[in-house]
Amino acid sequence: MGEDYQGLGYERLDSTQRALRLLYQQYTEAMEASRKDDLVDANKDGIPDVLQADTHALATRKLAVFLKATNPTITLGISLGDMFTKAADHCKAQGPGNH
Repeated sequence: MGEDYQGLGYERLDSTQRALRLLYQQYTEAMEASRKDDLVDANKDGIPDVLQADTHALATRKLAVFLKATNPTITLGISLGDMFTKAADHCKAQGPGNH
């Protein structure tokens, strides 16, 4: 990773590290929400709802949990956008046809 940032400066590396920290924070919040969701038994039959859901329903449910637990401005806007910018800058620094 270090060699990818040669010539791009500390500021860019620092902003990428910030973006990764934000993504990790969002990930941990989403995982905690998912763990709590794994325990929900809305129909009170003694079996967690996630164990009774089919694959499609479970995927839909977990996506909803993720979206409720995270901030899309952070996960999609700031962090990922910042990393894509770094990749584009790296390609630009390499010159045409060299990436």
